Amino acid sequence: LKKKSLAQVADIAKDGPGLFAVQDFIKEQFEGLKPAAFHLRIPSFRWHAIITTNYDFIVENAYRDAPTRRQKLFPLLGDSDNFAEATADLNSVPFLKLHGCLSRINNPDYPLILASEEYAKHKKNRATLFNLLSDWARELPILFVGYDLNDPNITQILYDIGDDSIKRPRHALIQPSFTDHEIRYYQSRRIDPIQSTLEEFVSYLDAKI
Repeated sequence: LKKKSLAQVADIAKDGPGLFAVQDFIKEQFEGLKPAAFHLRIPSFRWHAIITTNYDFIVENAYRDAPTRRQKLFPLLGDSDNFAEATADLNSVPFLKLHGCLSRINNPDYPLILASEEYAKHKKNRATLFNLLSDWARELPILFVGYDLNDPNITQILYDIGDDSIKRPRHALIQPSFTDHEIRYYQSRRIDPIQSTLEEFVSYLDAKI
């Protein structure tokens, strides 16, 4: 199984005990994660939005526990959530969880995006999330932090807006290291590679802003 993709492993796991059992196992592994000190500094900045494919509660807990919080976190998990309120309130930061959340693992309408079937149906009940990301990617610079841009859902959006005829801001990808090939690849797609950890980047922002 070590040579198979995560989606393939999830397919195999689902085939036995089923989706909810797999999601219960994932919750057991991740629900105890706590924000590090540098996570607690994220709420000290104002953001247009925060978007994640993670299932855990690290960002939610960081906003709950941070000593300085400039906005209220407004989680958005699916099409039934109140997007109008989240995006209209200047004191709120919309928090889009594209691939699901541990808080809804028992809701069949919002499965975790993990196995092949869920990837293929990723927009089901979540179309508004992905449409917002696509719209913002055309209008605003996006910081991809510690994120694999090979994720098929995100890659499709980047391809859709990657045509040189489409005017959009440059985006940035922040991760600890890049190969020369990766630097050329991302720059050709108007994505600036920034060699940094999240902790280093947050410290840099703190010093500059």
